[in-house]
Amino acid sequence: MSKSTYSTNKNYNRYSSRYSNQSYYVSPLEKLDRLTNKYQSKKVLENKKYEELVQEGKCDIFQISTSNYRYYHIHRETSIDVLNNLIEYAMNTTHYTLDTECQLQDPPKLSTAALIQTEFVYKNHLSILILIETMHLPVEHSRTFDKVKTLCRTIFSDNHIIYSWGDIKDELSKFYQYNLFDRNDIHQINDKNIQQKFKEWFHENHPSSSHVQRKAQETYSLQMAIYLAFNQWLDKRMTLANWGCELDPALYTITISQEYIKKKNQIIENEEEYRRLMIIYALNDCLAVTKLIS
Repeated sequence: MSKSTYSTNKNYNRYSSRYSNQSYYVSPLEKLDRLTNKYQSKKVLENKKYEELVQEGKCDIFQISTSNYRYYHIHRETSIDVLNNLIEYAMNTTHYTLDTECQLQDPPKLSTAALIQTEFVYKNHLSILILIETMHLPVEHSRTFDKVKTLCRTIFSDNHIIYSWGDIKDELSKFYQYNLFDRNDIHQINDKNIQQKFKEWFHENHPSSSHVQRKAQETYSLQMAIYLAFNQWLDKRMTLANWGCELDPALYTITISQEYIKKKNQIIENEEEYRRLMIIYALNDCLAVTKLIS
């Protein structure tokens, strides 16, 4: 049974608004696919190409067994005990993989920084991953907020190595607004841009490959790198998902208008599946980078 809840009323919040001003129900995945086709049609075709290779038996799906890691949602409802344990882990961890996600806004508004994914990387132990839902943080200066802030600043200690795909300092600068860390915290980290290192490795080891990006400014996507290195498909369908939607099933409430009450079960199932796929996507973006450096 899902931990999520639902209600029916005439005051529609952000979850129900997608169902109100239309004559028929459109699932969140359908809406996402339409959005992606509109704004990232080339990436849709690229993702489809890899999916077809899987269907033809020419490559595998990227997946890391859940027995190899555990993960935690970090938001306003996260317990102090969980945060204390994570801070202790961070104090004894020196290597991390980071990625971020933003909530797309209607132009001309800029996207909103929404999620920080962090993997605590260990050689001989289970990885720990945290999903910091920055649009759903505790009240600033509350005890819980201060613990989340301590966790972030511990991760960004100057003796810690941060792996990423791209410029993580630039990505993290979008999150200064939440006051979990500042410019000084970020500029002291020892960041390793695996995107650039992969390019160097691939050119050195596969100089005659048709996939070689020869121009200096050209880079490899994480999806392509995983394919070239491991012959696996890293699904990027959820790139433009609603990253501010409260990922943790224990956190969100789905409000359904009377117009769609007969579709209540379908709507709840679709919302839960949407978030499940988002969580897998968010975790995989860290796990994929870590696999490349292993």
